[in-house]
Amino acid sequence: MKPRYRTFNGAADLPLAPPFRSLGLRIEYLALPASLEKLRAFCDRFLNFADDPGGAPPEAVGRFAPLSPFVYLMVCRHPHLAVARDDYGWFAQTELTFGFPAGWYQRRPWGWALERWAWVNPYIYLDSFLGLGTGREVDGWPKKPCRFV
Repeated sequence: MKPRYRTFNGAADLPLAPPFRSLGLRIEYLALPASLEKLRAFCDRFLNFADDPGGAPPEAVGRFAPLSPFVYLMVCRHPHLAVARDDYGWFAQTELTFGFPAGWYQRRPWGWALERWAWVNPYIYLDSFLGLGTGREVDGWPKKPCRFV
């Protein structure tokens, strides 16, 4: 049986695997006004679906909805990022991401109830190929390479 996750070049282990230690991390946030209707449509298109053809319908597993009318632009600067368990050295990276808080709701006898909240980051850009491959291959994050000037 094949695993439900991707392997790195056919191997089970990545060259750099989490957990990581980030020394001197600096994160800057900028709240940008957004349309709740468009954020709801994004959740419906990309989060509220059954990925298994014979799987449960979305109502049975819950649904996601935005918690506020803001999208956050975040810049994360990692001046010293290292693998926590071994002495592999370190690298630096800068990330730019857009994200928003969403609630995970489940149907109850009285209606929909907020169970938990999640941070949805559908767009992540970074300037390190080490961070790009690891974040995308291990966690499935939608990372894209870029160059900051």
